[in-house]
Amino acid sequence: MATSAAEEKEPQEGTAGSSSATESATPSSAASPVTAADASSSLDVAKSDAVLRPIQALPGIVTKTFGNLVGGATLGAGWAVGKADAKLGKAKQVSDSEAFKMGFRVWLHANGVWPTVLCESGPYGNDFNPLPQDPAARSKMLRSTSLIVSNHVSYLDTVVLPMVLDVPKLMAMAEVQSWPLFGQLCQEMDMIWVDRSSPESRKAAREAIVNHASEWKDGERPLLLWPEGTTSNGQGIKEFKSGAFTPGVPIRPVVIKYTGDWDPANVNFREETTPKASGGYPASEDSPTSATSAAEKYGDKEWVEQFLGHMVHSCTVLVCKPYYPSAEEKADPELFKANVHKLMHERLQELTLMEDRRRKTKDTRRSVSDATNDFLGSVDKFLGAAGRKFSETSEQVQTSMPWLQKLWQDGRQPKGSA
Repeated sequence: MATSAAEEKEPQEGTAGSSSATESATPSSAASPVTAADASSSLDVAKSDAVLRPIQALPGIVTKTFGNLVGGATLGAGWAVGKADAKLGKAKQVSDSEAFKMGFRVWLHANGVWPTVLCESGPYGNDFNPLPQDPAARSKMLRSTSLIVSNHVSYLDTVVLPMVLDVPKLMAMAEVQSWPLFGQLCQEMDMIWVDRSSPESRKAAREAIVNHASEWKDGERPLLLWPEGTTSNGQGIKEFKSGAFTPGVPIRPVVIKYTGDWDPANVNFREETTPKASGGYPASEDSPTSATSAAEKYGDKEWVEQFLGHMVHSCTVLVCKPYYPSAEEKADPELFKANVHKLMHERLQELTLMEDRRRKTKDTRRSVSDATNDFLGSVDKFLGAAGRKFSETSEQVQTSMPWLQKLWQDGRQPKGSA
């Protein structure tokens, strides 16, 4: 989980896995009620919407277990073909192989992760459209700057963004190299490794960023960084560290927003999920939202259970236009990072408004559909009741007036019949 400012000793900027904290990984932490004010800010508290009970999560866990057998096999096959492509010269490295990218994509979908990718277009930069469909045009666009910076919300960022951004380089903790399977995969992706156990790790990370920016050539893979140095709940963007802005080179901002029912933010706290009398957990309208509302500590165990339990995890990734620093920004990294932070915050708010409109439209359509169905159902019931009443009344009239009944029967006989 992400360390809050109070717990955070020295967050490593831009490093994959830097949001991990041993304090919040203990199973007992989830049951400790605190106030959200105990967190460093409102950005350290995840929403409690759609939190599942263990029994409710079971179908999703079973489904994803089988899905990962297929997705994992596909990723493994793509990896093997990618290695062959690299040896035969069909790809510069495994991460450039289309077979590897396809396997990566299938594995992600098998885990229910479905990103929507948009890019800025138009003269003002705030018109959003899909990425170019042509692979060459898309790759040229995404590899036009040496650095990409993104807000950091979840563990999922580290797999979603590489897939949609044409597999950029990442800066990762050196210990990740020894992890089973994932470590080998990271080595194939040409990671930039940083030893966080070293007292000089922050300096080494800065030097690695500067070296990459100075050696990078147009068309080569950029370096993806998370300048917040930790994760937030995605409702805002925490203050940036300055390492990504020290080289003074053009960068491409990227903003990610998760749009599913469940909030996958990897933070230390979650709005309190006290079961209601009906047996369910509170929906958004019942959830605490203020900084003084009750909250509970939130660990990796609970996060994994919710991730596996929910079938679909949707998100929107906005690829912004390259940001070219002015002479003043090149000379002052603090000014550079402040202006990029402002831009990304504005784009995040625009994505939030867009998602709110989508949800309201969806709710309105559902309400109209429900109202229409209710109306048609009422009309059907009315017509059915009226028909039955008319039939009963007709029979009563015919019974009380035999001559009318005889006339009715004579009228129903075909002409010319005996």
